[in-house]
Amino acid sequence: MKEHDYKLKPSTRVLYYLTDREEYILTNQNGRTENTLRVFTVDRDGTVTMKGCRLGSYFASDPYLLFELKDIHSTYGEVNPEHFGRRSA
Repeated sequence: MKEHDYKLKPSTRVLYYLTDREEYILTNQNGRTENTLRVFTVDRDGTVTMKGCRLGSYFASDPYLLFELKDIHSTYGEVNPEHFGRRSA
């Protein structure tokens, strides 16, 4: 069984921002955004709030998430560069 990486890194891909929840949906997997992509979420402070879910299952568990999605498709280092500066200081 493959171990999945849910650590927040500057290179972690940010797929979406959930506007109402103020959380990011991220992945450390390579590949396109597909239903089988393993994702995790972090809040605005970078604290992991959910991990280990497939993207399709996450949306299926709460279809209303689709109404608050904002496409990001960037790295976490680009979205929140101050996060890693604070942690190393």
